[in-house]
Amino acid sequence: MAVADQSVADRRRANLFDRSPSLRSVAVFSGRWAARIGVFVAVVVVWEWVVDSGRANEVILPSPSRIWAAFRALFATEWTVDSPLFFFQPFFREHFTATIAETALGFAIGASIGLALATVMTMWPVIRPFLSDYIVAFEAIPKVALIPLFVAWFGIGASSKVALAITITFFPVFLTAYSGMNTVPEDYTMLTAQLRSSRLQRMTKLQFPHCLPTLFAGLKQALANSLIGAIVAEFFGAREGLGYLISIYSFQIRTDRLFAVLIIISIIALVFFLLLDFAAKRLCFWAQGGLADITDI
Repeated sequence: MAVADQSVADRRRANLFDRSPSLRSVAVFSGRWAARIGVFVAVVVVWEWVVDSGRANEVILPSPSRIWAAFRALFATEWTVDSPLFFFQPFFREHFTATIAETALGFAIGASIGLALATVMTMWPVIRPFLSDYIVAFEAIPKVALIPLFVAWFGIGASSKVALAITITFFPVFLTAYSGMNTVPEDYTMLTAQLRSSRLQRMTKLQFPHCLPTLFAGLKQALANSLIGAIVAEFFGAREGLGYLISIYSFQIRTDRLFAVLIIISIIALVFFLLLDFAAKRLCFWAQGGLADITDI
């Protein structure tokens, strides 16, 4: 009897969710975030216990409470709106601003070069054999090996960091844009040929819109690469930047502050990803089925 009552209750609950899709989506969303928060809390509790019990050296692996204290130390205790980053400590603002500026500039230039080259090679396929091998060969070079050259050419200032960010950003944008532009369905291509469309019309009306979903996937990867490139370049001869702070804290064995800076970097990468994800959903509304949702990850 109890089994029958339970099955009846399950059917009623299923019918309720079927009649109300919004309620079902809220339940799924709540369950997903409850699971995420639960896993996070469990990891933090176990981590704190392992360090406090002496099973881990706190100098090498600081406890979450120490990391949180170091994280809070990066923020100003008294807010004075004298800068857009007024919530950060004055010493941290210059390092944060330097990395963000290098990342943004390197991403903008590298993405523009990649998109422009993909467009040119698509519109004039005759130049493809002359450039493709050089592009692949350049991508095969470990970009970290270029840092000493960039430092020698551009100095230890921001220019060498931007140069590395450009080289790392270029290829994902080029590859995804070129692939998207050259995978247009054959029916559409034949239609534009029958309509006697020009190269520019085919690009603006068909090939470029078709590449947008894959292009945004490349832009997300390229933006993460740009941030990584700027930070890695700051390890080699820099006076400011988050990578410079990581080097200093590593030398001082301040692992709690090192973890705090890594958390800031993760937040920056997540914000960048969400902004591009938002732009993709607004510009590629006609291809929502082909766009991954950040909440599904």
